[in-house]
Amino acid sequence: MTLSRRRLAFIGVAAVAALVLGFVAAKVFGPGHAHPASTAPAAASTTAAPAPATTSPATTPAAPSSSTPAGPPASTPAQAQAPAPGAAAAALPTAAPTVSFSDRRTGFTIAYPRAWTRLTSGDRTVPLLVSSRDGVSLLLRAVALPAPITGRRLAEIRDATGLVIRARPNVQIITGPRLLSSSSLPGFLYIYSFLDNLSHRRVAHSQITLFSGRRMFTLVFQTARAEDLTRFAMLFDKITASFRAL
Repeated sequence: MTLSRRRLAFIGVAAVAALVLGFVAAKVFGPGHAHPASTAPAAASTTAAPAPATTSPATTPAAPSSSTPAGPPASTPAQAQAPAPGAAAAALPTAAPTVSFSDRRTGFTIAYPRAWTRLTSGDRTVPLLVSSRDGVSLLLRAVALPAPITGRRLAEIRDATGLVIRARPNVQIITGPRLLSSSSLPGFLYIYSFLDNLSHRRVAHSQITLFSGRRMFTLVFQTARAEDLTRFAMLFDKITASFRAL
């Protein structure tokens, strides 16, 4: 997938995530309540220089290092399509260099493969947007909600998110809703695919939403081909396990 195609794919990811956020916040808390998280004053920082949107695609993507804390297999699809022929031979390495990214403004830290390219985002609620040359990407959205998330509100947000996802044309739910806990944070998972009008292929999302007090973090992993979900599931799990709320 070329860089320009990846940019268009990211626009789609951001649009869907924003639509989900707006609908969910309005349904659970009333209109006009969702806004960027701002629990700490410091600006975002990263251990590697951010790559501008015009940079060339990064080299072969790699999985986070083995030192990343183990976590539950949050993004492994229960009914994902089988990988394409030869996918086993192209299995990702289990240990490779990673980049640790922290954003003090929204209050989180996460690690992702060093070979991935960081792209800029004009959306204040998206402090991190990264991709690999294999058409795999991660969009991380962080917002503050009017009140802490209780069990009842978590269920309402989970169900409202499902309504928005299912309203998208040609969507197929692969897994979810599924409640989970990652790094002691409660949340839920949806894995789904949809037809991408640009590539005319089925694109897949593993969408994980986690809650820390009034903060809601949504990690949207994308594969350019739905059949790649199984191949990248372990990598997505490792990245998710590295996530910490500050």
